[in-house]
Amino acid sequence: MRQPLLSRWATRAVPALLLTLLLGGCPDGDDAGSSATESSASTTEGTTDASAGDDGDATGGTTASPPADGTTSTTGDASTSGSTESSMSTGDEPSSSSTDTSDATTDIPDTSTTAGSGGCGDEVTERDEECDLGEMNGAGDYGGCNADCTLQPACKDGKYQPDFEACDPSADEFEEAAICTDVCTWDGVIVFVSSESFEGDFGGLAGADQHCRDLAAAAGLVMPEQYRAWLSVGGNHAADRIPRVDHPYYRLDGLEIAMTDDDLLDGALLLPPNITEKNESIGSVPVWTNTATDGSMGDGENCQSFTISEGKKYGYGGLSGNTDKHWTDAGLGSSFSDDLDLYCFSAAL
Repeated sequence: MRQPLLSRWATRAVPALLLTLLLGGCPDGDDAGSSATESSASTTEGTTDASAGDDGDATGGTTASPPADGTTSTTGDASTSGSTESSMSTGDEPSSSSTDTSDATTDIPDTSTTAGSGGCGDEVTERDEECDLGEMNGAGDYGGCNADCTLQPACKDGKYQPDFEACDPSADEFEEAAICTDVCTWDGVIVFVSSESFEGDFGGLAGADQHCRDLAAAAGLVMPEQYRAWLSVGGNHAADRIPRVDHPYYRLDGLEIAMTDDDLLDGALLLPPNITEKNESIGSVPVWTNTATDGSMGDGENCQSFTISEGKKYGYGGLSGNTDKHWTDAGLGSSFSDDLDLYCFSAAL
């Protein structure tokens, strides 16, 4: 059944009328929408003015519309200026309350990079340590480092240690420094002519060797027990009794008489073997040898192997002042009772 016209109007109009009353009036027609818009704008403006407070012109009194790209535009010159000045003050002028410690810091040494701060065992030799090999401390008996960072016996440590080295050029008592190498080995063979002379009964090879050793010891030479006489007796050839090496043969003044054993036995020395165990020149004196140029036993008399000094028999030898074959084979006839010198060669290598 169709609803009466009045009833339909009431159903539509009453809600609209109530909305109008709530919005503050009863405008007619189009004025109602306009009034609602103006009311909203007025509310917004009032809120803006209230938030501006006493800023007045500084904020412009209104909030500018946001840019089209969606970013926010900051208004208010005073606020921006204040922020900028604060930033400049912070960046350009350090606070007066800060303390300048640059000079004090310079005077304090930086110990964080000081080498060897770990003490003995850190592989750095420092302070009163003689050595420091770290984990290798205490290993070995020669040339190493003790656990307490003191040196074990070593080459060139200023001490001659016959149990470990043939010689030591840094030792004060070492006379043959020119002949001892930096690794504490002989660079060659040492030769001297005895400063004393002996009759032909000196006791054969053993007696001659002992004379050489006694003289070397008295002169303070290193390893005196290694010296032997250049002498041939009973089929024992002098060349077989000394070191045959491809190294020089030296006098005690450090000069060479021969470059190798071949040079020693070829009948042409570089210098005469006339320097004694005292490192003194003796000139040219007769020497017991009974040895030919090539180091073999000679054909002459030998005082019954150099055990007697009686009779008219003669031995033969060489002359210490010569560089030709006569240094050992001069064909020199001497009475057994005559006093002749000896050549002494070191066998220490």
